[in-house]
Formats: sequence, C-alpha cells, structure tokens
Amino acid sequence: MNETEKLIEKNNNLRELLSAENKEYYEQILIYIRTKSFFHDELDIEKILLEILQDILEAQKNSENAVDYFGNNPQNTLDDILSQLPKIT
Repeated sequence: MNETEKLIEKNNNLRELLSAENKEYYEQILIYIRTKSFFHDELDIEKILLEILQDILEAQKNSENAVDYFGNNPQNTLDDILSQLPKIT
C-alpha cells in the first residue's frame, strides 16, 4: 500500500467519527476537491483532505459544526487552497 492509499484509508476511518451533519458537509468538500484537482498530485490532494477532516473533527470536539467552522459556501477557500498547490503536467 502506497502513501496515498494509506491516507485515503485513514481518511475513510476518521470520517466515521464525524456527526451525520459534519460528515455530509465534509463529503461535499471531498467531492469538490477531488473533481477540481485533476491537474494536481494525488498525494497532495489527500494530505489537504486529511487536514480539513482533522480540522472539522477538532471543531466538532469543541461543539462546533463544520458549517460554523468553514462557512456555508467553502468553494472559495477550497479554490484558494488548490491554486496554491503545484500542478502536474
């Protein structure tokens, strides 16, 4: 199993710790990033997704939900994150 696969597996396991509302929100982020990241390194993308998931889990521990933490429309933030990653050819 390579590093990317390990991150995906860790992500899948940690996602189960999310509340139903936060899980739905995070899965929308996951889909958005994975569909917009065609020209980016898969390992970089999985690292970003894991960081976001860990942030949501931390917020959840503090009785915050993902919407309060990232906002109703996180696409601008996600686009900014993606724009900072190097593109592959």
